[in-house]
Amino acid sequence: MIPYLRQLLAGWQFWLMFGILVLAGAAAALWHAREWALADLSGSSGRQAWHDWKEHTRKLASSGGTVARRPVQSDEPPALVLLRDHFATVLAACLTLLAALLGFIGFVVRGILRSSEAAIRATAGMPRQSGAGGNPAHPPGCSGQPLSAMPLRPSHSAEAGCPTSAASACDRA
Repeated sequence: MIPYLRQLLAGWQFWLMFGILVLAGAAAALWHAREWALADLSGSSGRQAWHDWKEHTRKLASSGGTVARRPVQSDEPPALVLLRDHFATVLAACLTLLAALLGFIGFVVRGILRSSEAAIRATAGMPRQSGAGGNPAHPPGCSGQPLSAMPLRPSHSAEAGCPTSAASACDRA
């Protein structure tokens, strides 16, 4: 990854600005949906279409098909009621959930980039050792053989300075 891009994505300022832009876009989209609902669904054609659907559901409820359907009770479309009467609640819920999602994504991406950057810095200055094939995880004197091929000798770790992980072949000599 380009170092400048890595540094940009790892900074909290980028995620703050990105979050503000995404939240502003979501608020604008909801506002646009509200304007559409008020214009289309509250007009005469929208009310007529809802009335036709309401009559159709009454006929379906009385037809006695395999699935019992309840007739629609509302005089207005649910989208109109939701975006007209409860717009502040919808906007607050949408922005809160979106902010939490963006915060989590930013936290994860920053953590990934920072941990990989720290790993690069830690291994960049580490000299190669002559142990198991020049692997820096195994000090000199470590055979680097699989664990199953080596008999147990607990004092080997302390003598050779081997890592103490159970998966290390240096723990068994």
